[in-house]
Formats: sequence, structure tokens, C-alpha cells
Amino acid sequence: MIKTFLKMILLRDVIKPLMIGLKCCFTKPVTRKITQIKRAGKFRDGFSINKNKCIRCGLCEGICPNKSVVLRGHEIPVFNFDKCCYCGLCQKVCPKLAIKIKHLKSSDN
Repeated sequence: MIKTFLKMILLRDVIKPLMIGLKCCFTKPVTRKITQIKRAGKFRDGFSINKNKCIRCGLCEGICPNKSVVLRGHEIPVFNFDKCCYCGLCQKVCPKLAIKIKHLKSSDN
């Protein structure tokens, strides 16, 4: 009885997982490799802020969903591009149109 119990445990806990692993090693992958990624005609490079137009109202800081815009005192807004999702809300809400998203043409198209 103990031998059959040990055989069941060995079969269930050791042999079956090994067989599944070996089976997966010799089958074709489900995903495909992408050989070349096509870029859009434009991609975003960052923001440009016109210092003369900016009135430091703080609307861009308030509307940013990722809190990537910081307005310190009476300085121009500072963007944290690690947090930025490039949604463009700060550009749309700016009353003086001081914020613009820079677009560069892709060179590999």
C-alpha cells in the first residue's frame, strides 16, 4: 500500500510536470517574432514651453493624470518625462498656448 501511494505521489508531483515541460520544449511557440517594427510618420520628442507666453497659472499641473508636471513657485512648469504619457491635456488646457508637443519626422520611413 505504501509503494502504490509513493508511486502515485511520484507520478503526480514529479513525472507529470516533467512530461509537460518536455512536451512544451518540442512544440512550436504560439507567438510570432516581429522582425521589423514600423513606426508612425511622427513620434513625440518632448515639450517646448514658450517662457514669454506662460503665465504660470498651474492648469497644466492640475490636469496632468500622472502628475508629471510640477510648478514650483513662480517658475515655468517642469516636466518629468519618465511619468509623462503624452496625452496632450496640458497643451489643450493652456490658456496662452505656451505648451507645444514636439513632433519629429521619423527617419526610417
